[in-house]
This record gives sequence, C-alpha cells and structure tokens, in this order.
Amino acid sequence: MMQVIWLGGGGDPYQLGAHIVAALLNAVKGLTPTLTEAQVLNIFNEWNLHGYFEPTAGVKWYEADIVDYLKSTMPL
Repeated sequence: MMQVIWLGGGGDPYQLGAHIVAALLNAVKGLTPTLTEAQVLNIFNEWNLHGYFEPTAGVKWYEADIVDYLKSTMPL
C-alpha cells in the first residue's frame, strides 16, 4: 500500500491504486457496508490479472469505471 501512496498518482491517471487502498482501509474499519475486504481485493486482483473487472458476466469495468464505483461506496 505504501508503494501506491508514494506514487502520488504518477503513472496512474485515474488513481486506481489510491482508490483501492482507500476502499480497502474503509472496508477494514467497517466504513463501507457495500464492500468487504475480500471484495475490494477481488476487484483489484481481477483488474490486475485481466486489465478490467467483471462485476457481472459480460460487463467489463476499466480503471475509470472501477474508480467511479469505489467513489460511490466511500463515506462522505
């Protein structure tokens, strides 16, 4: 996680890494009732493996889509 934070958004135009870290930390603290730690890790791992995340069969979310979704789950 520190590697992502140290990047400061460099090489990650959508700041997916920062949003994944924030979502994971929120899930650990129970601040996101819609996401568990396992779900956040699954989103990242699937994106890391394929370059996209499939929330449902045949639907592909790329970086911007994932970031938009993660933003919608974060507390204000």
